[in-house]
Amino acid sequence: MVNDKLYEGEIKLNIVKDGYDLEYTLAFVHCTFPKRMNMKGIILTNKWTGMFTEVPVTWPEKKQGYLALCLGGPLRIEAESKSYPSTEMTMISFLEMQKLLGVNKVFFYGMQVPNVTMNIIDHYRKDGFLDYTEWNFPIGDNERFRYFGQNLLIHDCIFRTRGAFTFTMVFDLDESIIPHKHTTLVEMLQTRKENKTSGFAVRNTFFHTHWHLTSQEQKRIYKDYTKVPEIPEAIYLHEDVQRKWKYGQRSKYIVHPERVRKMRIHNFQQSIWDHHEQVLPLDIAQLHHHRPFVHRKGDKGTRGKQFKYTKIDEYFVQTHLSRLLPAVEQTCQNIKSIYGCKYFEVKHDT
Repeated sequence: MVNDKLYEGEIKLNIVKDGYDLEYTLAFVHCTFPKRMNMKGIILTNKWTGMFTEVPVTWPEKKQGYLALCLGGPLRIEAESKSYPSTEMTMISFLEMQKLLGVNKVFFYGMQVPNVTMNIIDHYRKDGFLDYTEWNFPIGDNERFRYFGQNLLIHDCIFRTRGAFTFTMVFDLDESIIPHKHTTLVEMLQTRKENKTSGFAVRNTFFHTHWHLTSQEQKRIYKDYTKVPEIPEAIYLHEDVQRKWKYGQRSKYIVHPERVRKMRIHNFQQSIWDHHEQVLPLDIAQLHHHRPFVHRKGDKGTRGKQFKYTKIDEYFVQTHLSRLLPAVEQTCQNIKSIYGCKYFEVKHDT
């Protein structure tokens, strides 16, 4: 529908193969119109059954910034309620970290998010840093459409940022892309040489959530603290240095929104024309991923035996964590009327 006038035409359906082969998947609907003028919506009609649905049209917004972030899946009360640290503390540190790394805006999608979590979200929405969309997913289970339409959500968010941001990142609440030679991601991206580059792939590294800091490590790292905010970045500092994850295995990415057509959860699927992605070396950036130990297929060893294959990322501690802790504490002071932040006591005994 253009200027309240209805145009008829045929559409082309382009199915996105996500590799999971479930009952439902993502598809692009391609249609041609005489002009872009003031288009309000598209009515899709099945010519055999007569069934139809109306799809609103949203045009890209004007330039808003350099770097955006899309949370790579919907927030859900069932998934988040049992987490440690709490969802709220994880969210605060997650958002403060992105600010420090130079992100201009974060996009969240949520399903049945509890009030206490929404209070935190609303705090960050006030200054325009966070955009929140209610994810009204019509399929009630996770077996027919991968993780509540995760790939659909990712494409929706990337397309929203077209024309508004130079780069858009995609990863989950338990992840962050951390630069290793720069203070911010903006500095890192501005130093990369591009040659028909559609974006950058970042390889995964686990910081396993059962490897807690020892008393000696706490004493060394938090010598000036009696208590520290209960956040993943402060608790899980042991990097798994044994397992090397290749691009496409749990990796995430930073894209030029206008230069990609199709994305998978962990890798690029199709870029425009002859553009392609670059895989960043681990000494430039890596995906810090906080989660329980993931066994190899057939690995019957105990988790404890893997501890010797870890190290603490000292650059992260000195460059990023040293800035993150004060930022989280300041936010905790600002929101204490709506949420009481959680802390853990530093063990200074030997």
